[in-house]
Amino acid sequence: MGQTVTITGGAVNWNLITAVILDFGGGLTSNGGSLVKDSDSLQFEVPVVAWDPGAPLDSVLLIVVQGANTDTLSPQLAVYRPEPTGVDAGNDETICTGGSVSLSATASPSGGSYSYLWSPATGLSGTSGATVTASPTTTTTYKVVVTGATCGLQDSAEVTVNVRATPVLNDVTVTPPSCPGVSDAEVEIDASGSAPLEFRLGNSGYVSATNPITGRSAGTYDLTLRYTNNPRCEVVFPDEVVISDPVLPTAEINSTPGGDPIEICAGESVTFSATERAEAVAYYWDFGRGAAVGDDSANGRTPDPVLYADGGTYTVYLRMDVTAAACQVWDSIQVIALDLPAIDAVEPTSTSDCGADDGSVYVEMTGGPTGFQFRLTGNGITRDWQDSEAFEDLPAGSYTVSVRYDDAICPVEWPDPVVVSDPGAPQSAINLAPLVACAGEPIEISAPPQAGVTFTWDFGEGASPSAASGPGPHVVTYATDGPKDLTLDLVEGECVGSEANDDLIILQVPAISLSPLPADSYTDGDT
Repeated sequence: MGQTVTITGGAVNWNLITAVILDFGGGLTSNGGSLVKDSDSLQFEVPVVAWDPGAPLDSVLLIVVQGANTDTLSPQLAVYRPEPTGVDAGNDETICTGGSVSLSATASPSGGSYSYLWSPATGLSGTSGATVTASPTTTTTYKVVVTGATCGLQDSAEVTVNVRATPVLNDVTVTPPSCPGVSDAEVEIDASGSAPLEFRLGNSGYVSATNPITGRSAGTYDLTLRYTNNPRCEVVFPDEVVISDPVLPTAEINSTPGGDPIEICAGESVTFSATERAEAVAYYWDFGRGAAVGDDSANGRTPDPVLYADGGTYTVYLRMDVTAAACQVWDSIQVIALDLPAIDAVEPTSTSDCGADDGSVYVEMTGGPTGFQFRLTGNGITRDWQDSEAFEDLPAGSYTVSVRYDDAICPVEWPDPVVVSDPGAPQSAINLAPLVACAGEPIEISAPPQAGVTFTWDFGEGASPSAASGPGPHVVTYATDGPKDLTLDLVEGECVGSEANDDLIILQVPAISLSPLPADSYTDGDT
């Protein structure tokens, strides 16, 4: 039964009221019941309702209906909070030694005016109020008694706070990643406690303490241990877990010639090797001459020498596979193959007079002389690797000119003797018979005799004899093949002249090797 309310007075004909609506706030409304009315008064019953805890609980608005019109009467009606008909103290909780948990009691119906008393007081932050903090040192069952403010009716509930010993971390075992940068490390812990345990590494999810966390990468992580599914008993350990990438041996390229980058001349070879590592199971190379990495490959620690026929910059890669993990470590080096210096021309200038030392030789280079060094030898003179392309103050004679880059690599020799002559110096033809011969065959070499002229011969590389004097004829043999450069110096008084000839070609003698057939390859009597 609810409260009966009678309203009188006011400039209202209460007989005209057709309904009473009670607005309790918070969206809760109800019709007034047992409506009794006359011209001077209105009587109705206020039903018992459950208020929203956030709504005002000490008053209610009265809305009356007259036909199609509504009106809100004032003053508000005083109402009473309900008495408790049930209490819920929540589920049992578990904490570790030294921990705490919040306990809350909820009385029914909601919105009533209640008082709360918790017991025992041991381990509680207080004994009154719907919510208290419990920090017992041993497992304790707490009772909360709820009393209604109006009639003093009571109800109660109990909740148990279980206290367990704090988990203990005994050991942490880290299996590092198989290779740097690979996320396959494992962490396993040995821990003890009074119930099943689980742990979390960093921001990963919890796993059973009997199973390792897998798939981790190198890094530093916090370790949290707790009883299974019990967030109120988490222990964060002060020592971080460090997962380190394995330390792998380094791959190292060695080369002959050395240097980084390696500088060679186009057409030269480089011999590569890898520094031997005990952990290595395989070595793979790419020498950079293909369109992409892997197109110019070889295997093994010491591959065969590599020829760089064309000028350019090449990147050589070494991949070393490491024992048992398929880890790969790399090294690389550049090879710069320089095109040989290009000599456009060599221009000699004669002396001003017989016996004078004012002849000269000028070397013309493609793109100019910058970046090159120049050398001249012959006639008892050596001008060794100068920066200038001009050689001056030379006596008459035959000279050899060479050019190299200014970092002392890739020397090339001008193929023809360079002759500086005196003006009016004697001249002569050089006769060769035959012009083409095999190595070891005799060649007859001569010049027409001239009265008062001294003849001095240099028959070139591989000749026997290598030199001679007089016009000849001279019989010469050559031990090596290829084109031959001959020079003839002619001296008449103080005048010196020189002649050169490169018409002679020596061929290599074919090699024939004979060996008997094995006895089982023929039959006696056969041809």
